[in-house]
Amino acid sequence: MSQLKRILLIDDDFVTNFINENLINEMGIAEEIICLKNGKEAIDFFRNRDAEQLPIDLVFLDLNMPVMDGFQFMEAYHQLDEKSNSKVIVAMLTSSTIEKEKEIADKLGVQEHLNKPLTREKINQLLLKYYS
Repeated sequence: MSQLKRILLIDDDFVTNFINENLINEMGIAEEIICLKNGKEAIDFFRNRDAEQLPIDLVFLDLNMPVMDGFQFMEAYHQLDEKSNSKVIVAMLTSSTIEKEKEIADKLGVQEHLNKPLTREKINQLLLKYYS
């Protein structure tokens, strides 16, 4: 399994991003990890990156965030240039267990639904499913 180029962690909780970033670093699965506080920061990141930057392979997305939540991010994400999001896997990482939210996320193109906390096992399952 090859190393991923770039992983985005989108969550308004600093501690969650810190723990997840450390876990991913320990696993050595990505060249770069970017932590963002909300969907708007993430959309701005996608819009402002240029073609020479590392591609984004995987996004861990929280649902409930200020400014722009996970659903709003997904709606805006699909408005982006096709080249910038064609191979990105979006995994919703949330503490919510509301089935309706999962259905909405599916309609918005979220590929995976993971309950917090993120673990080595959950990451390994994603890697096996999408990158092996």
